[in-house]
Amino acid sequence: MKRLLQIIPLLLIFFNGNTLAQNPIQSFWSGNQNTYLLDQAAPVSASSFAYSLRKLRRGYTGYCLRVRRNILLDNTEADIAFDVNGVVSAKSIVTITATIPLTSGLNVGDKMTLAAFKGSQQLLATIWYDQGLNGYHATQTNVLVQPELLLNTAGTGNTKPSLSFNGSQYLIVGQPLQNLMTNGINGTFLLAAKVGSNTTIQYSFGFVNGTTWRWLLHLNYNNGNVYFDAAEPCCTVSDRTFANSTSLNTWKQYSFIRGTSSKLARRSNVTVIDDSTAPSTARTGGDFWIGSASGIPLLNSAFIGNLSEAVMFPRDFTAAQVVPLEFSQIQFWGL
Repeated sequence: MKRLLQIIPLLLIFFNGNTLAQNPIQSFWSGNQNTYLLDQAAPVSASSFAYSLRKLRRGYTGYCLRVRRNILLDNTEADIAFDVNGVVSAKSIVTITATIPLTSGLNVGDKMTLAAFKGSQQLLATIWYDQGLNGYHATQTNVLVQPELLLNTAGTGNTKPSLSFNGSQYLIVGQPLQNLMTNGINGTFLLAAKVGSNTTIQYSFGFVNGTTWRWLLHLNYNNGNVYFDAAEPCCTVSDRTFANSTSLNTWKQYSFIRGTSSKLARRSNVTVIDDSTAPSTARTGGDFWIGSASGIPLLNSAFIGNLSEAVMFPRDFTAAQVVPLEFSQIQFWGL
């Protein structure tokens, strides 16, 4: 009996230790798997914009994406809804928004599954709807540079969708920087992305003005590194880059956080840049692009890879504040 009483406390310690040692993503997700990312972030900040191929806010009732069917003499456009699981899939219902009935056999307002609408044709994104409260939709009217919607290209086992960018395609947010970041400086930018090239100079997201001031990401540069120059002239802050060549063609979660005098970058829940002495310069005007950067001279220097989610907040989150949002992206997209 005495021996049993000695063993019981040890067993309790063992089981408690196993619980505490649980993978932090699993531990977080076990209690938050039904919480939407924007609802998680709401106590800290509303988003500036929130683009995703999954549903990000419980109260959001709008569409995810508007696409154009790339068929000669057709070019029918349709809005795509989330399926019953809150993600874009072949079972999503689409609503026709523009068409030529004589050549397409469809009418505005017709509904069908995404699988039926797509068939074997290419679908190109014309609007990525903002799921936040601002309605800052990302758009592209130039049919030559619209990214392609691909099903079954993301997530564990490639069961989830993504937008594919080929180095010249991009979407335009269409808002001045002060509407997206506080004073054109402070912001938190979260991505679920797969980089597809280490050999070109990719201006992947953001804005560059004529004096080289920028809020910009190179993801990746032609040396396989990521460069994060935000609210500063190019190349003036020493801690601005991290090696990313080993992430080529691999889905990752990325966080880029700019404070008034700090920069933090994280990749899949690991800090890769942490600079607490990074000066910044305020800026108004400009624009922000997804898949390229407003103000760059060459559009063929844009992002090459896949993107399923891009969310901006107008303030710099602490690491503790951003971790639950990272876990949400990592778990859902299988990063």
